[in-house]
Amino acid sequence: MAKVLSKSNIANSNTIEAWQVSQSVDAFTGIVDYDITISGSLTVTGSVNIVSGDLTVRGFANATSSWATDVVNIPTSINRYILPSGSTPTLFNTQMIAGAGTIASGTSIATIDITPVDFTGKVLGSDVFITVGISSSYSTSSMSYYPKADSIGPNFVTFTTTAAAPFNVPFFFTIVYKS
Repeated sequence: MAKVLSKSNIANSNTIEAWQVSQSVDAFTGIVDYDITISGSLTVTGSVNIVSGDLTVRGFANATSSWATDVVNIPTSINRYILPSGSTPTLFNTQMIAGAGTIASGTSIATIDITPVDFTGKVLGSDVFITVGISSSYSTSSMSYYPKADSIGPNFVTFTTTAAAPFNVPFFFTIVYKS
C-alpha cells in the first residue's frame, strides 16, 4: 500500500525535520510509492507518462493539443472499466486509440479512417466510447460548430456538428472500445 504525505509536526516555531522534506522528494521522484491527491487545477508542461496503474479522468473543460490531420495511434491495450450509462462497473479487455481531424469550412461532417481497428458488430455508447475536444486556444464561437462522434463503421468514425461552420473546426478524439 502506498504511503500518504504527512505534515505531522509542521507548524510555526517547530523545527522541520529532514524526513518531512525528503518524503515529498521521494513521492515526486517515484523512489517511494505515495498516494497523491491534487485539489484544484493542474498544469503540466511536457509529457505525462503512465507507467502502470489506473488513470481516472472525471471530466475536463479545456484541453490543448498540437493539430494533425487524421492521425490515429496504434491501438494500446488496457484492462480497465467501461461504464455504460446507468450500469454496474464491469471489467473488459479494451483498446484505446487517439487522433485528430478537421471538419472543413462549410461542412458539418468529417469521417476519420481508423484502420486497423474493426468496429464490426460494436455499438457506439455500449462497446465503443468516444470523447471529443477542441483546443482551449480555439473557439468555435457556437456550440453548433462543436464536433461530436455521430456514428461508427467497420474502420471509421463519423464526427458531425449541428451546423456547417464558416471556418475549419480542428478537433481531437480518444476512443476506448471493447476488444
